[in-house]
Amino acid sequence: NISIGQWQHRWQSADEAWLKQKFALLERYQKNDNCDISIKVIAANQSAKKRYLDFLSAVKNSPFTTSNWCIGWALDEELSCTIGDERGRASCRSDKVADRTVILADKGIASADSRTLTLTPDSSEKVIQHELGHWLGFADEYAMSESLARKFCNGHYEHESLNIIVSGHAKYYSSDQIRDIYDNLPWKSEIPSWKEIAQKEGEKWRLGSSESRDIGLFKADTCNAISDKQAWRPVNVKTAMEQHNTGLWPELYLKLLRKHQ
Repeated sequence: NISIGQWQHRWQSADEAWLKQKFALLERYQKNDNCDISIKVIAANQSAKKRYLDFLSAVKNSPFTTSNWCIGWALDEELSCTIGDERGRASCRSDKVADRTVILADKGIASADSRTLTLTPDSSEKVIQHELGHWLGFADEYAMSESLARKFCNGHYEHESLNIIVSGHAKYYSSDQIRDIYDNLPWKSEIPSWKEIAQKEGEKWRLGSSESRDIGLFKADTCNAISDKQAWRPVNVKTAMEQHNTGLWPELYLKLLRKHQ
């Protein structure tokens, strides 16, 4: 039940590599004058300090540039969490407010919105990095629930979408329609021609790149829950935004992120 300050005071003089590593994490992300992103991590009790340190470690080990992030700890003994929606996501309420907030819930499934990450005791390092990906502009590449798909796939979403575009569900498209989709791709600069995102069949075009291409336009499962939309992504591999435990962040995704920032 001791505070982080008391914990540091008790152990900071210990000659122990593990402790030095944790103190270095706390120092790395403490508030300074160069913070571009300020994050407050909120817990219901002091025993969640280990989860806070695990979060800091996940941030440091992520493929993202986080040297300008500042992360602090806050205790909210009134923190209240329930299980919400059909996927069992944790839903929490706290009086502590910040530009970006991470809530350490005691149950449920992790989730993210534009300002808050909700993490649970089962949230591994790769889960945390997946959820951070939402903050940075990446959408889920697995099938969203119907309620989320209806919002996201119809353009009503809070997150940026660097890795997913959405089209109709037509079988064929005209060359002009393909050009229009190509011109609006976040990763257009990586594809030399509009003809690389579709395949010609007679006088018509079927949207989608040949599987032999490394970067193009490939079906994603994001919008599978609704029948009139199709999601597309730039690569044909299971990324960390489809299956977090792959830990795969294609170099293209990081390039798109750097360009966006």
